[in-house]
Amino acid sequence: MNMLVNGASGYIGSYLVKDLLDAGHTVYAVCRRVHGFIENLNGTPGLEIIVCEQSELREKLAGKKVDVWYQLIWEGANGSLRADAEVQIRNELMAVQALELAAEIRCQKIIYAGTVYERMTQKILEEKKFSGNSFYVICKQHTHDVTWQLSKKYDIDYVWCQFCHPIGAGMNPKQLMPSAIRAFACNDDIEFGKCDQPYDIFSVKDLAKAFRVLGENTNKKHFYYIGSGHPRILKEYIQEAADICHYDRKLEFGKRADDGMRYEWEWFDSSEFMEEFGAFVTEKYCNTIKHLICNYTC
Repeated sequence: MNMLVNGASGYIGSYLVKDLLDAGHTVYAVCRRVHGFIENLNGTPGLEIIVCEQSELREKLAGKKVDVWYQLIWEGANGSLRADAEVQIRNELMAVQALELAAEIRCQKIIYAGTVYERMTQKILEEKKFSGNSFYVICKQHTHDVTWQLSKKYDIDYVWCQFCHPIGAGMNPKQLMPSAIRAFACNDDIEFGKCDQPYDIFSVKDLAKAFRVLGENTNKKHFYYIGSGHPRILKEYIQEAADICHYDRKLEFGKRADDGMRYEWEWFDSSEFMEEFGAFVTEKYCNTIKHLICNYTC
């Protein structure tokens, strides 16, 4: 199959490109610049790297057949840009334009990367105080709603995927688990919030595999949560990672203010995906942590 990955040089995109290539697919890897893992894949049979802005894609795809379009690109998914309304609204527009172009070139299916944070939209809207995550969360949910409706208009197969915290080499070092593992590996002090709510951490390699399976097969639903199948209290994940790293300092829970985001167990239910496509998680949490430790030097 001919697969297009928009956002191929990003964290999830780079893993997806490799997984698709390993499965024998032709991959159009679309990115704004070639760097890191994608650069290392350059020259791999079946891979064509397309360096351009999304606005230039129509011309770049002339004469090419695309079966499945993965729309992963989203600026400001982490950090201060989550609170930048203009950046997040531009992401919405790009997501809409991607679907319209996919329909125009007669692509059979488009798959979007969402976030479990979307489920907090209503609570954020009801809050009296401003949340730094608000525009990211609201725009993700609105993009989900708008693109779903557009998929009906253009009669294109559509899937929106939510997930929580896929971990692996190459992820943003400021995110929760990379920053924790760096501290554990170097035996540095680190403080956490209460970490008393449910969470779902699994390998980004398994997430890439799930995305591939969705592209290869007919889907019964238009929305899936993709996760480990065994969510846990966040504190348990952190404690296990500390133990694996032989961290000998006391873990400081409750020292940092929480970000205000509260999760529910039912948000992490991946049973619908697994019932339809089978078990896909093969990477054990402990092994993923051990692989991450190798990326840090103190």
